[in-house]
Amino acid sequence: TGTIVNSAPVVLHESLHVPPAEAIPTTYKLPPVGQAAPGTYNLGVAAVRDPALYRGMATAQAVRSELRMHGLMPHRHVPLQLEIDRAYGALETCSSAIDQYQALAILREQNQDAFFGLLSQNLNKLLPVIYTPTVGDACKQWSTLMQRPQGLYVCIKDKHAMLRTPYRSRYASFPIASVCCKGNVRALVRNWPSDDVNIAVVTDGERILGLGDLGINGMGIPVGKAMVYTAAAGLQPHHVLPIQLDVGCNTSEVRDNPLYMGLQQVGGSCPCK
Repeated sequence: TGTIVNSAPVVLHESLHVPPAEAIPTTYKLPPVGQAAPGTYNLGVAAVRDPALYRGMATAQAVRSELRMHGLMPHRHVPLQLEIDRAYGALETCSSAIDQYQALAILREQNQDAFFGLLSQNLNKLLPVIYTPTVGDACKQWSTLMQRPQGLYVCIKDKHAMLRTPYRSRYASFPIASVCCKGNVRALVRNWPSDDVNIAVVTDGERILGLGDLGINGMGIPVGKAMVYTAAAGLQPHHVLPIQLDVGCNTSEVRDNPLYMGLQQVGGSCPCK
């Protein structure tokens, strides 16, 4: 696993709140009246499902009104700290470290501010949950954790990646492109929602905490490091990109499992050579 730092300066932030409660991202501006067919796009549902925007009941009333979120959450507005305390209480009900890991993963994909607030306030206690030793168990179970994507998967068979949107990322000349067929890493990076990435944490899953080659199940490592960089170093979450290279797996027990989500082939055998 390696960390690649973009040439642009890495800016440390005092606040982990992304975006501020009053901010309205331009991507959520209302469409002109009459130009969107009824029911084709539910702005409120999209906003509630955006972990960088949704702050639970701490979501500002102005934001709820602007993004049509009223009715999709309880009306009461509370301080963010209360949402953090609520999340901590939920963790206390978990019976094992891996259960806590999954609860934190769900929180991260629902309410990013509460997640990083909880992590930064309880770093000593939660660091063993989001990283070693618990992340080793998470990696072994990665294909059955049912988590939403938390990083970018770069597969050697993604040679037909389509360029669907204007190129926005700073990784136009990302040096790791040579591992992907036809150099289509840039096409894959365009699918990542952030266009302000400064650090990439990359692994091919071949050596995971003494567990051997786990293939793309190793994604837990760059995801965990990205969380540590945010909670401990103050980086904004959208500045860090976890990347998992899918080049096969050399551990037959992992590779031959029908639930394994990666390429079921021996590692390192690129079909484009």
